[in-house]
Amino acid sequence: MSRIKIEKTIVTLVLTTCWLLMPVIGYNATAPVENHLLYLLCHANFWHLAGNLFVLWLIPGRKLWIVPSVAIAVLCSWAPVLHGLWELCGRPADPTTMTVGFSGVLMAIVGILWGRWGREEQRNGRKHWQIWSKACVKLLPVIAIGAILPGLNWSIHLYCVVAGCAYGYITKR
Repeated sequence: MSRIKIEKTIVTLVLTTCWLLMPVIGYNATAPVENHLLYLLCHANFWHLAGNLFVLWLIPGRKLWIVPSVAIAVLCSWAPVLHGLWELCGRPADPTTMTVGFSGVLMAIVGILWGRWGREEQRNGRKHWQIWSKACVKLLPVIAIGAILPGLNWSIHLYCVVAGCAYGYITKR
C-alpha cells in the first residue's frame, strides 16, 4: 500500500472513531483554547463526516501534508470569522454556532498542493499572474459556495487555502 493510502486510512480511522466516541467539540469566539485543537476531529453528523472523508480520498498526490495542514487549520481558527451572504442580507449570525470538522485541514492540503504547483510553474517560466489567476479560478468558486450556505464557516476555508498556498510555495520539501 502506498504512503498516501496509509495516511488516508489512518485519518479515516481516527475521524470515524472520534465521531463515534467523542462529543461534538467546536470553537466559536468564546471557546476555550482546547476547542481550537479538538474541533478538527469532530463532525456535526454522519453526512458531514462522509463528505469530508470523500474529499480526503479524492485528494491526489504522493504526500498528504497532514502535519502542516493541521497546524495551519488550528492557527487559522483564531482568525476572525467573515460574514456569509445570509448574514450580510440581514439574517443575524448565531453567536453560539460552533465550527467543527476536518474541512479546514482539507483546504490547507489543497492549498499546499497548489502552492507547490505554483512554485514549480514559476521555475518553468510562467508569470505570477498566470499561476495565481489559474489557482483563483479553480479554488475561489468552491470557497464562495460556502459563503452562500447558511451556518457554514466559509472563512476558515479561505484562510486555510491561502495559508496552505503560502506554505506550499515557500517550503522546499
